[in-house]
Amino acid sequence: IQILEELGAEKSFSFLTNKLGFTSLVRNEKRADGKVYSDIGLSQLALGGLTDGMSLVELAASYTPFVNRGMYSTPSVYTTVEDAEGNVILSKSGKTKIAFSEETAYITAQMLREVVTGGTGASAGFSSNIFTGGKTGTTSDNKDRWFVGFTPYYVTAAWYGYDEQRTIPASGNPCIPVWKKVMAEIHSGLPAKNLPKPSDVISVSYCSVTGKLKGESCPEEDITSFWFAKNNRPVSVCNSSHVDESEEGITSIEIPEGETSGVDTSGEQTPDTPQTENTDSDVTNISVN
Repeated sequence: IQILEELGAEKSFSFLTNKLGFTSLVRNEKRADGKVYSDIGLSQLALGGLTDGMSLVELAASYTPFVNRGMYSTPSVYTTVEDAEGNVILSKSGKTKIAFSEETAYITAQMLREVVTGGTGASAGFSSNIFTGGKTGTTSDNKDRWFVGFTPYYVTAAWYGYDEQRTIPASGNPCIPVWKKVMAEIHSGLPAKNLPKPSDVISVSYCSVTGKLKGESCPEEDITSFWFAKNNRPVSVCNSSHVDESEEGITSIEIPEGETSGVDTSGEQTPDTPQTENTDSDVTNISVN
């Protein structure tokens, strides 16, 4: 909600419809009951209280840019249809466009990976050699459960609920076992694969309390590491007292290119995400400012 409030509901609505292909969202529509309905708002866009909801197909498609270098492709129910001799009699390719930058895609995918490695979707992990991320979802009174997860090979979305809404009598998220079974099957025999890291993304050690760069006296238990775009990395150094930046103890520095304190520019993956070769020849490497 805080992020949406900062971005603005109108901007977020336009992003979903223009960049991520959602067609069911309502801008301002007067209906038979005389009321005007709109999905431009905090509860609708941040919490999922949409007028008509959204389709599972469009939701799955909206996650594909995270593992496709920021590229969105319009989903279709088939790619080719062949006759008995293997001749292609019908073919279809979705329209492709840039949804967001390659750097944004990679960093967001890393955050969604943590949902599977130790968050609400921890039981969804099915392979230690294939990059996996995702997001769980629950509506009020446990009437809907969701899980959308992805690998560099596939994105799969699962929904669990009733046609006429009522509480689901289940503990945990019933979508995850179904999702896991499907993904394990379609990935059987596929080689290990990770996401290629863009050259403009670096690993930075920073203080989880202040969001500043790791300082010499910052408590070790407050230090964490994550990926940042080079032009959007922290530039202030934290001290042990975690005072406000305007107070004494915080030093503002300019980080030069290359190896610096608290910044790993080596291009190596963190130990728990080993770098593997990207073998997807159908993905075009596009850098977006």
